[in-house]
Order: sequence, then structure tokens, then C-alpha cells
Amino acid sequence: MYMYIHDICRNIKHVKCLTDNGSIWSEITRFDGPHTQWEEISLDLPMIMNEPDAKIRFRFTSDSYITDDGWHIDDIQLRGAGENCIAEPPPITVNGRVTAAGTGLPLAAVVETDTGVQTTTDPVTGLYEMSVISGTYGLTAVPDSSGYISETVAITAVDVQPVQKNFALYPLPPVIHVYFPIMFNDR
Repeated sequence: MYMYIHDICRNIKHVKCLTDNGSIWSEITRFDGPHTQWEEISLDLPMIMNEPDAKIRFRFTSDSYITDDGWHIDDIQLRGAGENCIAEPPPITVNGRVTAAGTGLPLAAVVETDTGVQTTTDPVTGLYEMSVISGTYGLTAVPDSSGYISETVAITAVDVQPVQKNFALYPLPPVIHVYFPIMFNDR
């Protein structure tokens, strides 16, 4: 979880939980005092382990001295291994080689998915490797050299089977300059 609190006072920010469909919220932690930048926070939540109906809430308690922006919370992730938790899917390896079409020579390139996962090739071998979760992705090889054309393909990663995708990138076509004489007619 990431949080940002724009708070120069001593307002209190509570994280609480409710288990067994009860009516009493238990405090997990609280934050007070000034915070002026995003902070990554990790909390242990053993009290909700194996509680299928557990609830978590974030509560902001303020005074009346200063009115300001409040408490921002982003990217909350709950992870666990209890019987009611869904296991995180194992990563799937995507690998291959990026070469120049026609010559087979390795190319230095960035290989990236349309979701932002990226890696670079080994410039000596052209090999790359990355990990993704199950899904269908657009996979693009972008050469470091401006003399080659990027290529994008669709891949599907499922069942922890490695996906191999090689790229053979074509060189840019040569630029041909054609000159025509310009004739002016004086009349």
C-alpha cells in the first residue's frame, strides 16, 4: 500500500478491521503527525487470516484547526496463504532472441509488453528473458539502432509454460534522393 498524507497538523489516520461479521472495528495501526510525501507501508494482518468476510477500513479523524487535502491511499494489495486466499499465479517466462533479418546477427534492443514489463537483450547474443503473469500481450522489440524497424506481435502466456518469441528485425529501407531540375520560363 502506498499512502500520501498532506497533513501539517496532528490529525489521526486509522486502519481498522472487522471480522466474523462483528460490530466492533479493531484498530490495526494509526498514523499521526506531519507527512508530506508518498510512503510505502506494509502491514501484517494476522487477525483476518482465514476470515472470508473480513473488512478493512481507513478512517481519517481531523481537528477543526486547519482544513487541507487529507489522506490519499493507492495501490493496495492484500496477500495471504490462508484457505480463503487465492494463490498468486506463478510467473511465466517469455524469452527469445532479437536478430537482424537476413544476416541473423544479434541486435541490442528493448523488448516490452503493452502492460509495461520490459527487459533489454544481451547485445552480444541478442537473447532476452522476462516474467509475466497469465494473459495475452502485445510484445514489441524496439532496436537500439535507428537503422531497424520495430516489430510487435501478440503472445499468450498460460499454464506456466515458457513462451519463446524470436524477432528478426528488418533494416529501414534506404532513403533515395531524387533531384529534378527546375526550369523557369521568362516570358
